[in-house]
Amino acid sequence: MSELDSFVGRQTETARVVELLADGARLVTLTGPGGHGKSRLARHIAANQELFDEAVVVELQSIDDLDLVAGHIAHEIGGGQQVTAGPHGWQQLAKLLSDQHFLLVLDNCEHLLGFNEQDGLDELVGLLLRSAPRVVCLATSRIALQVRGEHPIPLEPLTAPDPVQRPKQAHESEALTLFVDRARSADAAIDLREDGNRAAAARLVYRLGGIPLLVEQVAARIGSVSSVAELESRFTADSYRKLVSQVMQWTWGSCTAEERTLLARLTVFRGGWSLPAAEVVAGTDLDDVDLLLDSLRRQALILRVPGVVPARWRMLQPVREWVQDRLDDTERADMRARHQHWCGQIIDDAATHGHGPAGSGLLRTLRRELPNVRAALTRCTTPTDAEWGLPAAVTLANARVPFVQGELSEWGRHHLARLRELYPHQDSTRVASLASEAWVAVCQGDPATAQLLAQAQHAATEQGQPDHWLVLYAQAVDATFGAGPPEEAGELWNQTLNQLRGQELPATHIFLGLAGMWRAVRSGGFAEPAEGAEIIEAFRQECRTHSSDHLLSWGDWAWALLCVRRGDVESAISTLREAITAQQHHQDFWGLPWSLVVSVLVAAERRQWRDTARLLGAVELVMQRTEISFRRLRGLGDAVTSAEQRTRAAMSADDYAREHAGGFTLPFEDACTLPLALRWFRDVNAHDEPVTPVLTERQQQVATLVIQGATNRAIAEQLGVSLATVDSHVHQVLTRTGAVNRRDIHTIAAHLGITAQ
Repeated sequence: MSELDSFVGRQTETARVVELLADGARLVTLTGPGGHGKSRLARHIAANQELFDEAVVVELQSIDDLDLVAGHIAHEIGGGQQVTAGPHGWQQLAKLLSDQHFLLVLDNCEHLLGFNEQDGLDELVGLLLRSAPRVVCLATSRIALQVRGEHPIPLEPLTAPDPVQRPKQAHESEALTLFVDRARSADAAIDLREDGNRAAAARLVYRLGGIPLLVEQVAARIGSVSSVAELESRFTADSYRKLVSQVMQWTWGSCTAEERTLLARLTVFRGGWSLPAAEVVAGTDLDDVDLLLDSLRRQALILRVPGVVPARWRMLQPVREWVQDRLDDTERADMRARHQHWCGQIIDDAATHGHGPAGSGLLRTLRRELPNVRAALTRCTTPTDAEWGLPAAVTLANARVPFVQGELSEWGRHHLARLRELYPHQDSTRVASLASEAWVAVCQGDPATAQLLAQAQHAATEQGQPDHWLVLYAQAVDATFGAGPPEEAGELWNQTLNQLRGQELPATHIFLGLAGMWRAVRSGGFAEPAEGAEIIEAFRQECRTHSSDHLLSWGDWAWALLCVRRGDVESAISTLREAITAQQHHQDFWGLPWSLVVSVLVAAERRQWRDTARLLGAVELVMQRTEISFRRLRGLGDAVTSAEQRTRAAMSADDYAREHAGGFTLPFEDACTLPLALRWFRDVNAHDEPVTPVLTERQQQVATLVIQGATNRAIAEQLGVSLATVDSHVHQVLTRTGAVNRRDIHTIAAHLGITAQ
């Protein structure tokens, strides 16, 4: 966890927070006005803590809907974690975190706290801490959360004594140190070591009240004046609010017209932005946006996110609020329209080309910008807004974001249902929203599926489109795996494909692939073997022709399932291995759980009972985390139950429980890829080429350091994690690479595709 720049001062506050955490405090809240450095201090503590296995920083500034907070936290924890949108998600989150020992940093909480006796973030944090006894929370908020057991720490400005009354302390103060450091970064020509300038700087930071944001902004402008005394004379306010306004007004006035225009338009972003995003929102009336961004950064009006390539920027909340307060309704509407246009572009690109050769990059871009997409959808609160928002939410579902992202409730249900209530038209978009939500509901095993399908069919018929392709698609999914009539599944897929081929909408081409995929999946699970083989192989060949390796992984999954049914277990293993490796490469936390289910069937056929029990535990875990209800899916549910019964019969109750728990307690990503860690499942030729997807990014870092001869303690210090965490990673590296011990560096190196020295 890298920091933006040098950290100055706050030794007392840092020591106080660390002391509280070490003494067992469950919730520590840094409070105070905007600009006092609450977020920076929390991130500094998280980056340097040694008390917990890990620290996770969750930025809440981009979340305006309380129903989405739990899912956002789960996503930020990483590894494909997810929970349901709404209050129930907090119970799932608590269960997810029940055995984990880490520091959860919740940054910028104040806008989500409960008011007027309504439950807010404060109530939900209290629930989380009561239910997950090993999780500790460090929060930042302008006001305390008022949760029982909370330790609020009001964050005062940096020390900046009056130079007249306390000259020695003033010349060694935290605020002056910060000013000198940031002025040096701004390449100031003024020599701040000279006594007169240093004395003037001490008076200046005293006048600025030691408020870090103001000190940094003024220091960033030092190059525009001839002396520190000139800066000193500019600020005379005597209250926090007036002083912030005075400094911001001066900084704003010192910007060029182009810089002010761009800064105003950038306030619409949530979760940061990239250069291409800034260029779209900037509009055609601004040139050289990259140069303007650099200038705004040097003036401390925006920050560059550390360690991110390509470059990414973000804005502090006090700056955003001050600028937005000066915009009229027309300007705000214009910015929102530009932001919606940009969000719409990346959504459409992912939906139109998400499974082609460039699909991985487009989907990664969309996933990275989901905080902005979420903000754009959340801002839709009127029927006029919903005219953009509902089509965008439908396209997100069509781009398979709910599945690839692994967050069914939010992207596949929540936004669709909320925006449909606002949408003012009875048209094909409403039909598509109902159908899209219905096929997500099938995968969740939701009894409401039948009602959604009926509503979609009724709406389509009223629109004169009784054979609407997306309604047919949802009905076909339901007939294949849900409660729909199974005898109609084959014909429904044929009808879906025929309808799709007659469409001219660019976004529907992806459904040609998806419909072909699901038709292949149905064939693998239910069709006669000869017919199934013909359909699946035709689909796989089409994927190869169009370089769609992501969809091909699903064709491989279907082929593996067919091979299990035919008794060809070895072919099932080799094909399933390719599917899992490709899905891991694409970070497809939707495809991986389905492949995990087939691996259970393979393990049971091979009578690998201990591994079957462990895989069953992993399946139970991913069912909870992904909301895919395999037990309720036709065919697969019965097959898994049969494998479970055979495994229980072959093992003692204690042995089964132990192995099952071993799979259920794995980290989510490890659970999804557990088959790749099993010796009998691995490719015997794996050492001939690197198979890096078997290891997570962190495990690859640990493996590289092990090869270099670093001890576990040295690795912990270098990576900034606990020794216990490194011990766990090393164990996983040895297990997954097949190394005998940590001295077996040649086996580990061969697995990574490098040479051990």
